[in-house]
Amino acid sequence: MKYTDKLKAEVRVIGDGWKQSAYYDNVERTIPAFWGEHSFFKNCFDRLDLGHVVELACGHGRHAEQIKDAAGKISLMDVNQENIDYCKERFKGLQNVAYFTNNGLDFTPLEDNSASSIFCYDAMVHFDHRCVLSYLEDARRILVPGGMALFHHSNNSYPFSTHYGQNPHSRNFMTKELFARYSLDSGLEVIDQFVFDWGSGEKLVKNLDCLTLVRKKA
Repeated sequence: MKYTDKLKAEVRVIGDGWKQSAYYDNVERTIPAFWGEHSFFKNCFDRLDLGHVVELACGHGRHAEQIKDAAGKISLMDVNQENIDYCKERFKGLQNVAYFTNNGLDFTPLEDNSASSIFCYDAMVHFDHRCVLSYLEDARRILVPGGMALFHHSNNSYPFSTHYGQNPHSRNFMTKELFARYSLDSGLEVIDQFVFDWGSGEKLVKNLDCLTLVRKKA
């Protein structure tokens, strides 16, 4: 795939902003929100086939920690080498985990029809909408027929002129409807979408995020 220099530069700016961040230590405590018994994230995730699951933007591996014993194979992917290095140390000795530093735009070097499922939590919310489209197009390439992907993305309709870092919780421009359109244009079926609030107390923002489950047609 070919990408413009401008888009590649945008990917790098966003990726670099998460290299040296206290975020990774702080969010380890948020695990119950994603993996608790009554979490709708968990309910959706349980619909995925974990034969070969790909986690996009894996960070320091807090989500992979929850599935390392249940998955046949886990491919951890992140645009920042520092995060991949951290995960290699965290999961050292596990034979079912593979590691990839990617370009921030697609799932290269994963092979066509090789992944049974994909998920991305608490990261795509920051992606440029063009990157989101690129990932959806490539998700169709790497998923096996009938394979599903679960994406946590922004539902923020702030104008393009606003830098994403100035938006509530640094959400980039994306909406539930646009994500569904991008999914359909990429050849993926939209199975479910859930809009939800993000934050707490004075920082709680209504309907800021969305969780979308898509499937590659069998």
